[in-house]
Order: sequence, then C-alpha cells, then structure tokens
Amino acid sequence: MPAVLLPIAEVQTSILILVAIGFGVGVLAGFFGMGGGWIITPFLHILGLPMPLAVGTGLANIAGQGALGSVKHRKMGNVDYRLGAIIGLSMIAGVEGGKRVIMALDSIGVVDSVVRIMYFLLLGGLGIFMLVEYCMEMRRRSPKRGQEAGLIEEPKGQTFSGLASIRVPPMMECRSADRRTSLWTLIGMGVAVGLLAGMMGSGGGFALIPILIYVVGVSTYVAVSTSLFCVMISGGYGAFTYALGGRADLVAAIWILLGSAVGTQFGSSAIRYVKGYGIRLLYSLMLMLAAASVLMKHLGLGSAALVTALAGTLLMCSIILARMARALLKERTAT
Repeated sequence: MPAVLLPIAEVQTSILILVAIGFGVGVLAGFFGMGGGWIITPFLHILGLPMPLAVGTGLANIAGQGALGSVKHRKMGNVDYRLGAIIGLSMIAGVEGGKRVIMALDSIGVVDSVVRIMYFLLLGGLGIFMLVEYCMEMRRRSPKRGQEAGLIEEPKGQTFSGLASIRVPPMMECRSADRRTSLWTLIGMGVAVGLLAGMMGSGGGFALIPILIYVVGVSTYVAVSTSLFCVMISGGYGAFTYALGGRADLVAAIWILLGSAVGTQFGSSAIRYVKGYGIRLLYSLMLMLAAASVLMKHLGLGSAALVTALAGTLLMCSIILARMARALLKERTAT
C-alpha cells in the first residue's frame, strides 16, 4: 500500500486507508447530515495521532465535507438556512470553549482518556436512545408494515416539548417545523452542541440531528440537510483555531477529503430513497459501532478498534448504496 508521512503528527500511514475512510465517511456524512468527525477523530486517534491533533484534523475535514454536502442538499430544497445560520453561528462560541477545555486537559495529560470516555458515552447513549425510539414506533405499527425498516414513514409531532415550549421573546418562526421557537432556545442549543464539537473534533452533527428532530420538530430530511450547513460553519471555525495552534494535520485532512468528496455525492443522493425512520435506524446503529471502536481503543485493543471503525463504516455505506441502487433499478423498471 502507498504510504504517506503525516508531517505534524509524525505518523506514517496508508493513503488507501485514509481515502477509503474518507469515502465511507463522505457517504455517511451526506446521508446522515454531519461532517463525520465523530468517526474521523476516533479513527485518526486509533491510527496514532494524539487526541488534540486528531480533534483539529477532524474539524479541518468537517469544514470541507459540510460545504460539499450543503451544496448537494440545497438542490433538493431541504436546507433551512435561517435556522442553520442561527444555530451554526451560536456553535462558534461553544467550539471556542471546547478548544480551551481540550488544551487545559492536554496540559495535565488526561485529554486522551477523557475524550475517549466522552465519545463512548455520548455516541453509545444517543445510539441506544434512537434505536429504542425506533423500536417503540415499530410496535405501534402493523407487523406487515414493520417488516421493511427502510420503508417506514416518519410520524408527525414526536418531539419533546420541554425546550421547544419555552416562550421567551424574541420568538422565531421555524417554517420547516411549522412551529415557533424562542431564539434563545436555538442559541443555547447551538452553544451546547458547539462545546461538544470543540472538545470532540466533530461538527456536532451527531448531537444536532436528534435535537433538530426531537426538540425543534423538523423532519428527518430537513434535520439532515440543515445540520450539514451548521457543521460547515462550526467545523470551519474550529479548524482555523486549531490550525493556528499547530493542532491540525492538513495532509491527513486532504487525503480524507479526496475520498469524502466522492462519497458525499453518493450519500446526499441516497437520502431520497430511504424513508425518515429508516435513516434513524441506520444512524443509531452507526453511532453504536463508533462507540464500540472507541471503547476498544480505550481498553488497549488498537487493532480491533481500527478494524471495527473501518469495517463498520464501509458496511453501513454498502447498505445505504445498495438501497439506493435497488430504488434506482425499480425506477428504471417502472419506466
């Protein structure tokens, strides 16, 4: 395999591995509506990059992926730019705070273990929550319809009204959700997600999508598309600030982005062929696979973690692309 030396990380790795993970993450990023940092950052750490450097490099890649995905989703008309701009700009403050926490943890030598534990708990917890929510919806449906997970329609109004019911002015009309939400609620959510993004080297899409769906009340399609717009903003700022401190390896980010530039186009197109609840099921499974790989790394099982991260990503991509190919084949047969 052709190898490349990552100059800042001083780690030599395979170009094919970087491009392959980039393609896989690109498909998932375009499909699930996130920059993919929640996969890339643990993956780079598994390859040998120190966690602060993996965080900064992940953010650099996210900025490019978010831009590519946003352009593709804009053509489908699913991006809520007003909602995305408010949350995305709010996330910048959180990203800056998260970066400072990372630097403080790095100075006392505990950053790797703390961030790994955060990844495991957040990714695993979100994955389990969304899987349970999906299974509960399945039980409410007839056995006949529940047999095809990818064809399950998305129900309306399944949101948590706590945060969404706050009426502190100014109020904002969320047209994509057909409801009014306090501007302060959106800003608070953006800062909170940005804090996680700055600490974990992700654009925050892994947390932002459930928030947009369950709190704001937008459809899965709008949540996916608007999330990409948000992570483009937060990832771009985070990459810039980490690079200023020498905590981003642009060589690794470029090779990964080459693969993801192609994968994002496939993933963004595939979302048209899987129903909203099918997306949530695949998303929950991917979150739990990523959490498992981080746990393996934390336990010293580096090789197993690498195989799990790479195999899980490519397997999920295969499922998504297979569904898209099957749907396209049906369309051609029908015509």
